[in-house]
Amino acid sequence: MSTTFIVKVPSIKTYEDGEEVEVKVAFRSNGVRWLEPLAQLLPDDTEVIAIDNSPQGIYTIGDIKNRVKENVYGRTDMTMKRSIEELERLARDVIALNTPDVPRANNHCTII
Repeated sequence: MSTTFIVKVPSIKTYEDGEEVEVKVAFRSNGVRWLEPLAQLLPDDTEVIAIDNSPQGIYTIGDIKNRVKENVYGRTDMTMKRSIEELERLARDVIALNTPDVPRANNHCTII
């Protein structure tokens, strides 16, 4: 489920209704990413509000920072590793298809 997270900026008021300005800071969908790069400079305990879905464990800027780190150093590494392995396999197939002396099976290279 995708979710957008905001922070309310109490020192800035909108002209029309006097409400606090809401700044979109992060978005979660298959990982978490920053929408406002300066938000990562806010204190870790700064409250964030999920505006279009449930927070699912993200309540502060610190929670967002941790999730972004997980994206970079956790699941994403495994995804990148699989992508690199897939690209290497594809490259071997392409090289084999363009090399006349390599044995083939069903238009794929045979690794011997």
